Amino acid sequence: MKMVQVLAGFIFWLVFTPLAGQVILSIPMTPPHFTFLPSENFDVFHPDNYKISLLMLFLSTPLILAFERQQDVANAAEITEQKTQAELQLLQQQINPHFLFNTMNSLYALTLKKSDQAPDMVMQLSDMLRYTVYDGQNSLVSLQQEIDYLKNYLQLQQTRLGHRVHIDTQWPEQNTKELNVAPLLFIVLLENAFKHGPESNSGETSVKISLTIQQNQGKNKVIFSCENSYTDKSEAGKLISGLADKTQCGGLGLCNLQKRLTLQYPNKHTFSTKQFAAINGSSQAKEKRWQTSLELTL
Repeated sequence: MKMVQVLAGFIFWLVFTPLAGQVILSIPMTPPHFTFLPSENFDVFHPDNYKISLLMLFLSTPLILAFERQQDVANAAEITEQKTQAELQLLQQQINPHFLFNTMNSLYALTLKKSDQAPDMVMQLSDMLRYTVYDGQNSLVSLQQEIDYLKNYLQLQQTRLGHRVHIDTQWPEQNTKELNVAPLLFIVLLENAFKHGPESNSGETSVKISLTIQQNQGKNKVIFSCENSYTDKSEAGKLISGLADKTQCGGLGLCNLQKRLTLQYPNKHTFSTKQFAAINGSSQAKEKRWQTSLELTL
């Protein structure tokens, strides 16, 4: 392949030199007995013409190659950016069908009983779906929008599960409207806590959520912690054991979350999991708990 390229370049040089010389000789403004050719005569095949054209070829080739290289790098970067954005949109569009079906079933049960809670539940679910479909496709949203979305989710779950789940929350006191964050990150951890906590156990359970903001060297760090109780006998207990052993990423939701964090917050995030035993405040009995934490530097 290289020999063919060299041969093609050599032929181009042999043909281009006299043709360029002929073009120079045909310039209308050239005086009758004067030539702009390097040979200083009217012979387009003179060796001096070939020497000068070869020198110009050697000088211009690196510049042309450098420009083409720069264009290739720019095109590759644009293609990579497009692929990244397409992958992010695909990951963000995956609404959790488990939560949606359970909520619709609960809403159906409330309508059968003609419960006064049904209209509020419809409104909360509508707000959540609207946010997921529209605002959730943006690259960034305000942190306050994310908090409102999480609060709607918690209210729906409290309506569904009733007194069977105790929810403890802590929200930031600072102004969160001025801070921007990638949408639909925290909800993955919250959904996971309910799926493998209250929804996998028939008895009383608890979920604890904390979202705080720390300032460090002029940058804001958002710390989101989600904690739920579980039992070893449930499917959640088996999954959590696997997560603790680092044998799996925790299903589609957590796997997608980790991919999004890698794409959107490279070297600016920390994701950790922990299992431990704690005393239940109401029963004073020791229970197993699972905690996931996500830290983002904005």
